[in-house]
Amino acid sequence: FAIYQSNQKDLEKNCNNITDKAHTMYSVFETIKPVVDRLHHVRILQQIEVAKNPAISAVKDSVTDMDNLISAANIALDKIQDLLSSFIKQIKELLDSFTKAINSDNLQMNQLKSSKNAFFTEFRATQDNLASILSGFSVFPAGFEQQCENVKNELSILENINSAFSQLSSMLENEYGELENRKAQLMPKLGVRNWDIQNDRFRQLIEHFTITAHKQAAGELGHLGIEKGSPSGEITMF
Repeated sequence: FAIYQSNQKDLEKNCNNITDKAHTMYSVFETIKPVVDRLHHVRILQQIEVAKNPAISAVKDSVTDMDNLISAANIALDKIQDLLSSFIKQIKELLDSFTKAINSDNLQMNQLKSSKNAFFTEFRATQDNLASILSGFSVFPAGFEQQCENVKNELSILENINSAFSQLSSMLENEYGELENRKAQLMPKLGVRNWDIQNDRFRQLIEHFTITAHKQAAGELGHLGIEKGSPSGEITMF
């Protein structure tokens, strides 16, 4: 915008300079015109003098040539003045039109500049607002890091418990394997083919206690209370 306006001012200045020069030339030719008119008057007097005085008739041709030159100069001067007048008029109209165009362009450029300034002002305010929002932006809620640390600790405890259960399970498997080996060694010695309890009453007692133990374990898992006030002699615990 600044370069365009500067070039417009330079062009307007050049047009004004050209107009001033044209006015100066017109003034010069205006000054010359009386001189040419006087020369024309002198020419007429010379023609009269030559016609009256036969002694200077020899310069008649020179007087005629001068007359033709003065007439041609007068005609050329009129043409030049007409051209200058037309040129001054046309350049004045062109300059007026150009001045109007410059004023219109300047108005539009000022409007664009105001719009640009308003846009960047709003943009800067929006940028500051966005920066303020981002500066206070938090991805996680308050206390989230502490919760993560607590979960991490609990997971560590669970891993330790799992490791302990894995060790117990391995120990039980080893113990079960040893017992199976001992059973396999004892059964032939005792003459027993199946590992069954022969005493029916003893087997029923064991089954009853096994079922009762299962009920107790289920009650503990389900947070159920143990029966109170059962008659004496009852083995059922729930």
